[in-house]
Amino acid sequence: MLATVVAPSPNSALDLDLIPAMSTDELRSEFARVLGVTAESLRYLAHLWREMGSRGVDLSELRSGLIAYFPAIAAGAVAPEAVLRFAGNPNLLRAVSELSPDEQTKLAGGEPLTVVVRHGGSLTHRKLPAHALSAAQIRQVFGNRCIRTETEQIARLESPVVEGAPRKPVTMGSVVVDRSAGTVRIGRVIAPVQEVIDALRAAGLVK
Repeated sequence: MLATVVAPSPNSALDLDLIPAMSTDELRSEFARVLGVTAESLRYLAHLWREMGSRGVDLSELRSGLIAYFPAIAAGAVAPEAVLRFAGNPNLLRAVSELSPDEQTKLAGGEPLTVVVRHGGSLTHRKLPAHALSAAQIRQVFGNRCIRTETEQIARLESPVVEGAPRKPVTMGSVVVDRSAGTVRIGRVIAPVQEVIDALRAAGLVK
């Protein structure tokens, strides 16, 4: 409940003149400390936002930027640490925000991802933090609310999605392929595209 949410205690006045005198380790430590306080402030703001909305306060003018994530933060679905860390990369933030809050927090903290890359005509992998991923790597690594495995990434690299192709669903008979959602629907059954490809490959119907 809202009553359990406590506003972070305000710090004493910040002396910006002290920053140049800090050691590198002190700078890193202070940055991490203040980032944590800021994340808690963002969580607190999100709960204030939710309470105002529940009371009928008009918030229509405050729905851009980070505020767009307030409802999800208040609901516990999005980690404020992730919103702060990846705010400068909307595509990355969007992909990360679809993961579990625990995964979001780990990535915001710098936990590396396994990224399959081409090297010397073959495929290998590297460990990279989320913020270091290129736009193409973001699409490669993050799937539908998940982080793709090495095997899934390799399959995607070997059968790349054609950029600029129509994003509207493709229908052939009873099969509907929704490329935007990454799903295949046959009748009432819906499955991730990669699972369908893997099943066909296992059956020897596709390479």
